[in-house]
Amino acid sequence: MDPVNGISQIVQILRRKLADRATPRVAGDATSMAPDRAPAQKASAEEVRRKISARIQRLTIEERKGPRAAQIFVESIIAWEFGDEVLQDPKFADLAKEVFDTIAADAQISARLKTLLGQM
Repeated sequence: MDPVNGISQIVQILRRKLADRATPRVAGDATSMAPDRAPAQKASAEEVRRKISARIQRLTIEERKGPRAAQIFVESIIAWEFGDEVLQDPKFADLAKEVFDTIAADAQISARLKTLLGQM
């Protein structure tokens, strides 16, 4: 799987998973984290891949083999999709964990993510 194409595929899966859980936006709800204004300039998939790869490379070899690399990926993709402001939301950690758990629970998606991370 091509790393940039792989990121695009995982983003599509994340969008579907987030849309599945989306409810009417209520203040303080994790689904309300998307900013109301449009982001200035969204980074390209390649830029995000390089950023994620750099963060993963800073991990120890053991951390790369465990869930930490996948957590970095999920957090980075959510921030890319919704803007860096989402990182400041108190519900961000809960949302990132829910997305991570959803991916981990699906063998096919989990395998795709593992392959993608291995290429980074």
